Amino acid sequence: MRFNVPGRQRWSVPEMFGKPRAADVLTGALRKIRGIKSVRVNSVTGSVLVHHGASLAAADVAPFCAALWH
Repeated sequence: MRFNVPGRQRWSVPEMFGKPRAADVLTGALRKIRGIKSVRVNSVTGSVLVHHGASLAAADVAPFCAALWH
């Protein structure tokens, strides 16, 4: 994780670099998780930005993200 404040996290995900279809899959999967408000995956930079509600802590989001891109 590169950045973390309540309700917002930015991840560096090398697996997404140069892979727009994988980025789309990750975006769709994360958007289905209850409590996540928005997701932006950038396949040019390999970064993932997740906005989530107060009901989800950063520690709650991390396992979902890791499971989806590994």
